[in-house]
Amino acid sequence: MSNCPCCGNALLRHARHGTVYWFCQSCWAEMPNLDLMQIINARRQLRQPVPTGGERKELVEVGCN
Repeated sequence: MSNCPCCGNALLRHARHGTVYWFCQSCWAEMPNLDLMQIINARRQLRQPVPTGGERKELVEVGCN
C-alpha cells in the first residue's frame, strides 16, 4: 500500500480511462506513484554514464499544497 507524500495517509488506487492512479482522500488530489517512479529513475540512472567533474544532478520534488 502506498502513502501520500504530503500527509502520509493511505492512498486509494483508482482506475479511469484505462489508467491506474493513486488518490488521497485527505488532500483530495491525485498523487504520483512514487514507488514506480523510483524504479523507473533507478533504471534510467543505470543507462546513463557516470557524471564527472563539475556535473550535478538536480532533485525533483513532488509539490504538495
